[in-house]
Amino acid sequence: MMIEESLGEMSEIRFVKKKSGSRKGNFEKPLIIAVDTVFSSLGDSCKQALYFHLKDCYNISKQEIPHRIGDFADALEEIFGPGAKLIEIGIMKALYTKVQDFKYSSKQEDLSFTNYVETLCRFS
Repeated sequence: MMIEESLGEMSEIRFVKKKSGSRKGNFEKPLIIAVDTVFSSLGDSCKQALYFHLKDCYNISKQEIPHRIGDFADALEEIFGPGAKLIEIGIMKALYTKVQDFKYSSKQEDLSFTNYVETLCRFS
């Protein structure tokens, strides 16, 4: 299946939290950068159209994405249909490279974008 192949190494990630100092709120910037990176891979005009559509139709600004991840995921699904999973996987892969201390292991069989980001939020 295409989605499983896209996951690659993501399917074997484990959740580990370092015992270092507090990093509360450090998930916001990497998440925004990850979303921007994935949207940019679709082309600059497409990226701008997506941000405009998110704001205009779903009232989600770029800066609100980390705080409205469920709404963002729902909007992606409405915009892209089944293709939203590929966008979500791209965002998770980009996050994985930006927050290297974070390892995630889902207790569910399916990898969930919202669970992944919410767990990252608690980790940060």
